[in-house]
Amino acid sequence: MNKRLALATLACSPWLLSACSSTQLVNQWSDPRYVSRPLRHVLVFSKNKDIGVARSIELSITTSLSEVTRATPAYELFGDTDLSTLPKLEIQAMLQKNRIDGLVMTGVSRTTLTEKYVPPEYSDGFWTDSWGYGWNDMVVTPGYQYTSTSTYVQGVLYAVSNGALVWSAQTKTTDPSDLENVRKNTLKLITGDLKKSQVLAL
Repeated sequence: MNKRLALATLACSPWLLSACSSTQLVNQWSDPRYVSRPLRHVLVFSKNKDIGVARSIELSITTSLSEVTRATPAYELFGDTDLSTLPKLEIQAMLQKNRIDGLVMTGVSRTTLTEKYVPPEYSDGFWTDSWGYGWNDMVVTPGYQYTSTSTYVQGVLYAVSNGALVWSAQTKTTDPSDLENVRKNTLKLITGDLKKSQVLAL
């Protein structure tokens, strides 16, 4: 293994995983029936224990979706109440009263941990057998074991009138470290897919 490969291996070591984390869209679905009769006003709700983060996410998604439809952050109607704790009929009544026909919800759906082992890496040594030393290889990085973390974020859109699922998407982030970057990339993927699905309109 050459020096360049050795450096790349070191860069992905557990203590430097921020450079190797990635966020990707792993699945998505939308109901084609709503392309011909798209939803025109959605409420955006973020399920997050941190109220400040929840409001920030709701505002970010609302701003992005406003390019294709009318959108309102949940905190404007419900304050900081967790919608998952309210009866569905109560939520439906409030949304219909405000002429909102869609409900967008986002949140972490699950986190998985996987034990991984990276074997030692070797590089050709300076000395050769012709010098009588037999030192042809040297260890560049030692073997190590680490826990890889995968975080899944789910985005869904429901029709208020009948509770039907209209759209869903899920992202997966491997070994997240810079949470602010992860959040931005996740929201970009989720809102981007929702806007492309054509189930929303002005």
